[in-house]
Amino acid sequence: MGYFVTGATGFIGRNLVELLLEREGTIYVLVREGSQGRLAELRQKLREADEVRSLGSSPSNDEIVASLRQADIDTLWLGGWSPTERADLIEACEAVGIEVVGPDSATVRRLADADVRRGLPGGNGLLDADAPTHRIDIDVLADAHGTVWRLDTRDVSVGRDGRSLIAVAPCSPGGAELCHRLESAAVELVTTVGYRGAATVMFATDGN
Repeated sequence: MGYFVTGATGFIGRNLVELLLEREGTIYVLVREGSQGRLAELRQKLREADEVRSLGSSPSNDEIVASLRQADIDTLWLGGWSPTERADLIEACEAVGIEVVGPDSATVRRLADADVRRGLPGGNGLLDADAPTHRIDIDVLADAHGTVWRLDTRDVSVGRDGRSLIAVAPCSPGGAELCHRLESAAVELVTTVGYRGAATVMFATDGN
């Protein structure tokens, strides 16, 4: 069995690779050119990589899928991603029979549709560029029958380099009423696009 890990130099990726090394099979890692320094650290730590193949700083979907097929990969997990960045890659994988863990390409395209987001509670507001904002993450879980559970709501505004450092729960910016509106919007978004599985819906708010 083969494993193809994206983001192998990140915190989750490094730990995932270490876990996979305890199993039988070949591990392939996809690393951006800008992460080559961290890749060297990873190889020094694990001493298991037999081959490193560079796909450049911005590999095309065709190049990624070709690497997946060469590695005989049948299932791919993309980790954290944005809908606008991944729909084409997921569709390319689907076309050659590679299963992507998470929503299919049609669902991802609906998630990326700005008109869908505008129709949500609070989805029409524009944030003042000079106003302090908070980032709110809401975890949801949806089954195949259309039932959606809201699992957790937290303020993850404190961070560095795009990564959250502190999570505050329960959600506090704007009070309970705003948090309830955001939670309702998260559930409605997942229901509207027909999402199935676990997801984190992320909001930016100025508290109003």
